[in-house]
Amino acid sequence: MFLMNKETAPEEFIRRFQAATILPEGEREELFARYAQLSAVYPQHDPDMVSSHNDLFKPDNILFDGHRVWLVDWEAAFLNDRYADLAVVANLIVTNDAEERVYLQEYFGQPPDQYQLARFFLMQQVVHIFYAMVFLLFGSWGKPVDQSENAPEFRDFHRRI
Repeated sequence: MFLMNKETAPEEFIRRFQAATILPEGEREELFARYAQLSAVYPQHDPDMVSSHNDLFKPDNILFDGHRVWLVDWEAAFLNDRYADLAVVANLIVTNDAEERVYLQEYFGQPPDQYQLARFFLMQQVVHIFYAMVFLLFGSWGKPVDQSENAPEFRDFHRRI
């Protein structure tokens, strides 16, 4: 559904995560129920695809020379949903509603409308789910997550990346 075409790696990755026993069954079921809700309402066949980096979650791919922001390492780039890269970067740097409005206004060249805000919100949720699966799968080495550990606050987690 997201970040790439349906026939590409994310869907295969999601199937791998579904088969893993990293999370307790109830939590795994809730995660995929939420994913199914997002899939049901998110536009699936939007012809308005844009050049997308598709790897902006890695902060090393965003450089600032003091004057301009540079996006580097474009080997994962291809046409994609415009909201994918927007949501990935926003999840890293946007911390409140006012910043979100400015961020989207700078991207769209005008204040975002209700549709743009809603679609952006949905993609942010999709990105949260996808990257949670990525970090859980790779960080746990396929073993169940030790839930006795204290989880960091969301913004603290992002600062650690």
